[in-house]
Amino acid sequence: MRIAITADLHLNNSVYGVYDKDMRLPLRTVDALRALEFFVDKSISLKVDRIVVAGDVFDNHTPSNHVRRMFHRQIQKLVASNIQVVILTGNHDCCESHHALLPSVGWSNLIKIVDTPVVESRPDYSCIYVPHTADVQSGKTTFPAVTRGVVKDASKLSHPRILFGHFSVKGAMMNDYKSSDGRSDVSIGDIMSTGADIAFLGHYHKFQRLEADIPVYYVGSLERHNMTDISEDRSIMVYDTVSKEVERIPYTTFRPMKKINVASYAEAMADITSEESWNGYIVKLDFSGGRMEYAEIKSRSSDITREFKARGGAHIHMADVKYAEDHDSDTQVETVDQLDIFSMVDKTVAEDIADPAERAEYIVMFDNLKKSAVAQ
Repeated sequence: MRIAITADLHLNNSVYGVYDKDMRLPLRTVDALRALEFFVDKSISLKVDRIVVAGDVFDNHTPSNHVRRMFHRQIQKLVASNIQVVILTGNHDCCESHHALLPSVGWSNLIKIVDTPVVESRPDYSCIYVPHTADVQSGKTTFPAVTRGVVKDASKLSHPRILFGHFSVKGAMMNDYKSSDGRSDVSIGDIMSTGADIAFLGHYHKFQRLEADIPVYYVGSLERHNMTDISEDRSIMVYDTVSKEVERIPYTTFRPMKKINVASYAEAMADITSEESWNGYIVKLDFSGGRMEYAEIKSRSSDITREFKARGGAHIHMADVKYAEDHDSDTQVETVDQLDIFSMVDKTVAEDIADPAERAEYIVMFDNLKKSAVAQ
């Protein structure tokens, strides 16, 4: 038995609010759907016997019908190839009363939607499925409590015993690259108590193997979700229950992303125009400079966006603002949200005041007014 595994597809991801004109869907939804298509096509070409999606098929529990249809279209390709499909519900798929995968229940006898812990025991292997469990996450119950009744006597299960789950493990690297240390985190000891010989998990997007007496993997997402992922490799995993071998199949067609740090409008324009093509890129523009420079880059951001889009860029956005007071060497750190006065005057200033220096003066004036109001 060969099993292909992925997780955390987040198919209806709409972060950045940018739409793909051809697909008429959010850009990041299109990226996620393409990652799913890669997973399905690669699984078929590898002639695997089963695929497992270890949770978070969707980014929330209310995907559009358009996204559902495209998801079912890919799953139908697996069914047509006689490949068994097992999908665990993740925390993003669920709300208090239902989950987003309910319409797929009973669709085909080759499709199993797992929304409660269950064991599948075969003569030559056993699968232990533990989807997201709200009561474990909230601390109302524990992982051993919800798995004990399912696994019962692990010694009776066939080897290898494969655990598939969607939950946080203490010490794992979270999506913000900090170590997980929540009260309700599952421990390595909890995983071992299931009798598993190997574990494949979803929930955290970074591929990682945890320190344990058995192989415990977070398989990771296929598409890079945000700027923290720009240096991370991506892959699907394939496990052979006979040879016990684990293989990673690279996914390399994720959307390109880049962070650029600039101290002035001139630097930003130089960095953007120095590239002949930004085809498909999402760029995060970090700023580190003085107030006047920040005012200019904000007031002329449409110029930067125009040059970026002219070179095929998908989306460029201003992120954290780190600037120093002109009269003070100590660095002051604020966020764009905290400086929301800019967002209220940018459009008016850009449209009504043609001179860049005058625009910058107006924006600094509004910024000072805001700070005076806050101080009072």
